[in-house]
Amino acid sequence: MAGVTGVTLEQVSAAAEAIAAQGDRPSVRAVRDRLGTGSYGTLQKHLLAWRMNRPQAAQRNVEVPLDTLALLSRDTQRHADAQTAELRESLIEAQRETDDTASQCVEREAQVDALTEENDRLTLEHSATQSKLEAATSEVTRLTEDLNRERESTREQQQQLATATVKIEVLESQITDLKTDISSVRGELTTAIADRQKAEKETDKAQAETALEKHKAAEATDQENKSVQLMQSQLDDLKSEVAQARTDAKEARTDAREAREDTKKAHENWSREVEQWGSTVALEHKRNAELQSERDALADRVGVLETQKEGNKNG
Repeated sequence: MAGVTGVTLEQVSAAAEAIAAQGDRPSVRAVRDRLGTGSYGTLQKHLLAWRMNRPQAAQRNVEVPLDTLALLSRDTQRHADAQTAELRESLIEAQRETDDTASQCVEREAQVDALTEENDRLTLEHSATQSKLEAATSEVTRLTEDLNRERESTREQQQQLATATVKIEVLESQITDLKTDISSVRGELTTAIADRQKAEKETDKAQAETALEKHKAAEATDQENKSVQLMQSQLDDLKSEVAQARTDAKEARTDAREAREDTKKAHENWSREVEQWGSTVALEHKRNAELQSERDALADRVGVLETQKEGNKNG
């Protein structure tokens, strides 16, 4: 990864010198344990360079016996063989560690692919959840509009009921007035009949009433009868109107009661549905938060694996 610096040759050389000074063999694993960092490939490269550049003891031009030279030659050969064996062992260990690193890279690439697929699945699930949430919000809006329409219909029916009640009160007042008028007319009619009977008696007794007076009396009586009949007809009409108004009012009250019951049921249904949708929306919000947390965790894991993979490549 850009900006990341690995271990240097100087650090590896210093660690190898310290390990050698303790009497131990400075292997790649020992150097890495001492430094606490560094890829096996980089440590192996610097360790080989350290061995190649490590100063050897200076030789002096002295004459030594042949048997001593032979002994020194054998010692030198053993030392060379030991160094060769050590180099071979280091190379084998480096190859083994390189193979392990390659296996780890393949395994981490598989993990990255699996996490990427999981992230795609969570993205699709999040989209489906968002669609459900939008549908729930739309349903709540529709139910609210239906409840408002039911309330408006109930208000209109209540207004109609109030109008019918006022009309009934007006008609009842008119009936009371007409009853008073009829009573007054009946009183006048009774008085007129009594006067006519008195007049007839006086006419019969005196036999002095003329035909004209009789005719006028008959017309007056007929006129009074017509007035009574007209008032009676008006009274009957008003009674019919009152009966109809009462019927209308009864129907209006029935409609209003049914409307109130329907509105109450609709409100209860709406409340239950809104509560259910509210629970659904809350669950969907909670699920969205959980999905987002999972996606963030997956993204962090992918980032860590990619960092490790890049570090292995740079190493």
